Amino acid sequence: MAGVESENLQYFSGKHYIPEKYTESSKNSLISFPFLSFSHENEFIFLDGNSAMIILNKDLENNFALSETSYYDSRDLVEVLYDHAVLKKSDAEPLKILDRSCNQYQLFVEKNGEPETDANFSFCIDEANDIDNVSFLIKQKSNPVKGLILAVGPSDLESEERIVLTKITPINSTIKFDAEKELALYKAKKDSLEQLYNGYDYDYETSVDSAYEAADAAAAVVDAAADYSYYDNYMNQPEFCNYTGFYDLRFEGENSFNIASTYISNLCSYSFYMKKGDEEKYKKFALKEIKTVKKNYSKSGLMSKNDAEIFYDFLKKDINSLQKSEPKTAEQLTVEALADEAVVVEPSNYEDSYDYEPYVEEYVSSYTEMSPETSDYATTNLGSTSSYWKGIPKYCQKIDTLIPNFKNTDLKNHAKNYAGQICDMYLGEFNSGVWYKGTLDAIRAEQLYFNNNKDQFSKKDQELLDEFLNSLD
Repeated sequence: MAGVESENLQYFSGKHYIPEKYTESSKNSLISFPFLSFSHENEFIFLDGNSAMIILNKDLENNFALSETSYYDSRDLVEVLYDHAVLKKSDAEPLKILDRSCNQYQLFVEKNGEPETDANFSFCIDEANDIDNVSFLIKQKSNPVKGLILAVGPSDLESEERIVLTKITPINSTIKFDAEKELALYKAKKDSLEQLYNGYDYDYETSVDSAYEAADAAAAVVDAAADYSYYDNYMNQPEFCNYTGFYDLRFEGENSFNIASTYISNLCSYSFYMKKGDEEKYKKFALKEIKTVKKNYSKSGLMSKNDAEIFYDFLKKDINSLQKSEPKTAEQLTVEALADEAVVVEPSNYEDSYDYEPYVEEYVSSYTEMSPETSDYATTNLGSTSSYWKGIPKYCQKIDTLIPNFKNTDLKNHAKNYAGQICDMYLGEFNSGVWYKGTLDAIRAEQLYFNNNKDQFSKKDQELLDEFLNSLD
């Protein structure tokens, strides 16, 4: 910024992050400008048309949320800057910045039904430039001016006292910011704060201390209600996300608890972004995901076979028990927040218990639904030099070359699936990566297929099938 002392230049420098093109589906932008944000170095201004929101980068995964507000700091995080805006070309001489020429425009705005007024801002715009950051910065009423803003500043100051563009840097980044959700949470919290401001009658002459105590209590309730409101938008989590019962597991390996804890943390992280009512989606995903525990943990040596089985059963039990939830009303949230502030929880007495009774899922007959198309083989995860090959039939390493040239195409697929599932059953003796019930169901389904369709096979196909089944060793 010209006209500012050198030691303060960093304070007045800023960045404007825009998508490559302005479209209806890509019209938001970010401004990082320390002069506009005193409270937090990770705060940005999120521009959405004629509205500005102060948002905060929450983590390294570029998740953003509206900045924090509280009883003692109730600044407006969302502001409508104007209703309509117009850029009018001024009589001022064009400027030359970064070897580019730009024309100067005055900004006029309409707000709250008032007549159009001079906003006392001057923008120097290169209308011929392919980059259009004007559309992201100013929502214009009609005949919008487009182009690259090279300088901006108060219109009543000299040209050297304005912010000028110094460089353009392409970046590849995506932020995650749910504006609709954040605005709803912000409005709910702001309304609660306003009710508290208007609801407490402070009698300073009688008791200043009482007033402060009331304010502290009110702030605590608002913060608690906000916490409930925020988290109640998201789905319930399985019990293992709270590590309920986790340390009662009787693992054999000294590293099994550390490995299992890391896995639980990763598995639970998916639920952080799923809303109320998404529990069934999560269950479907998680039940498939945890099969990797049985498939890979023992095979890789991270856990013993027994530890992997215990851990898998523990996860599966809690996932199956997950119940679908509905968002709570504002009244329910307030009641729960007040109850949390009022109740003092006494520590409970308990006895350490290390007895582990494995969870046994009730048998469900589903083998008739199995087919080659829905089956896979644990042996496909073995490397060519894996020591597991010596513990299973020799043919398992070359199944594709052993399948007879049946005239019946379906018979060829079923024969291969039967042979592959037999290999998995042998592998299961050493490797917990095998899903026992699924493998048994697949074998039963193929035996049923061979028996029920034998009259439809040609004599030659039946002979080839008999030879094939007798050679599986």
